Amino acid sequence: MSNIRTIPGKGFCFTLIELLLVIAIIAILASILLPTIQQARKKSREIKCVANLKSIGQGLMLYCADHNDILPFHGEWEACEWDVDIIPYLGNAKDCSHCAVYLCPEYRETAVAQGWNPDSAGNAWRIHALYANNAQLALYKITKVKKTSQVGMIFDASFLGGNHAATRPTYTQVGWRHSQRAANFLFVDGHTVTYPDRRTSDPIITIFNL
Repeated sequence: MSNIRTIPGKGFCFTLIELLLVIAIIAILASILLPTIQQARKKSREIKCVANLKSIGQGLMLYCADHNDILPFHGEWEACEWDVDIIPYLGNAKDCSHCAVYLCPEYRETAVAQGWNPDSAGNAWRIHALYANNAQLALYKITKVKKTSQVGMIFDASFLGGNHAATRPTYTQVGWRHSQRAANFLFVDGHTVTYPDRRTSDPIITIFNL
């Protein structure tokens, strides 16, 4: 016979054991579903990051069309200014602080988790691009790139503000921050790939070579 009882004017009531059992079941279901939900959120942020790279790539192509096919990248240790150079080609953005396309959502999640905070103005996440360029392409004509589907152009950066020193596989400032320590790369031909962090294995070794 069920332990659920009715009280006149108050409907059903449960015993303490039944209530605890319901709470335990909810807790178990939550523990099962939470990792799945978190993974789905990470995947959503990864997709947004890829969309950012594609938009940046379109801006770079438009810039090249107006500048004799020359990419706006600078030398390995020069100031990172390509993000500023292509602002006119990114729609309604007025300056870098208004360019949501430069904000990798997974970077912000990672930074918050590690206790990094925005500056006093609250805009540290958007001061510069959170993506970096292949320094091998500094002031390079895009029409001179032969293997456009194999040469990386823009990628997730490991530093806030980006880092363009990415010419050597032993010193690539790649931000391996997505699911299963992966990073997104935009190639010269416009396609994007998400690679896991394999350190010294292909294709990361050759991705920055012309």
